[in-house]
Amino acid sequence: MKRFSLITLLFLTLTHTASAFVVDEFEFTIIDAEKKSVSVKRNKAHDYSRIDSLTIPKTVIYSAQTYNVTEIGFEGFRDLRADR
Repeated sequence: MKRFSLITLLFLTLTHTASAFVVDEFEFTIIDAEKKSVSVKRNKAHDYSRIDSLTIPKTVIYSAQTYNVTEIGFEGFRDLRADR
């Protein structure tokens, strides 16, 4: 019984992992692959220190698929300052 539960838990964890990808200065997470919708947040590897403003795209192309940007991810742009 325990073995079955562990295998089931592992399967559920793997199937519910969101797909994320980076394009330019943003990180996108696929919310609904069928509806082609993604959330957006900052790419932590990108240097934002010289950017005065950000324009979040309405759509993004990844792996020959066009996705609609429909949400800002949790704490998507936390720690970015607009005090210049």
